[in-house]
Amino acid sequence: METSSNFLKIAKVAALEASPIALKYFNKKIKITNKGTTSKNDWVTLADINTEKKIVNYLVKHFPKHNIELEEANSIRNSSDYTWYIDPISNTYNFIRGLGHFGIIISLYYKNKPLVAVTFDPYYNELFWAQKGKGAWGNKAKARLRVSKINKLSQALGILRLEPNAQKKKLTVI
Repeated sequence: METSSNFLKIAKVAALEASPIALKYFNKKIKITNKGTTSKNDWVTLADINTEKKIVNYLVKHFPKHNIELEEANSIRNSSDYTWYIDPISNTYNFIRGLGHFGIIISLYYKNKPLVAVTFDPYYNELFWAQKGKGAWGNKAKARLRVSKINKLSQALGILRLEPNAQKKKLTVI
């Protein structure tokens, strides 16, 4: 049965099962290709492609009639009211430089409205998810995630996490 809870469970598992593929390429010398868009920094790597394939195969196995919008390959269009959106390596800029802040993002829309979303940072093992009507959560959060009521920058708290092991890398874009 298709319920938002089932969709969420499948999205979480898809992200978690794809994460070893992303980590296999992380902080390694890999071929970087520019996608050919107007942005100079629109890169794709084998990590993006293979992580995306793993996610797509998992989603198609469970929901063969759903649409899937892909970042690295041709999208799957089945005239469904359900559309999955996948960003296999969000923040490729950090990924190719060996910085840990990157994520696998999977979301599902029903009739162009968000239903569920999952973001998994495999480097830090941080999983965040949201479900329509049930809020947003994180595996390391002690309670439901909420938007701050602070509306003045001078009262806000910002956190910057630096990567002590990140190496400076010269990028060769092919």
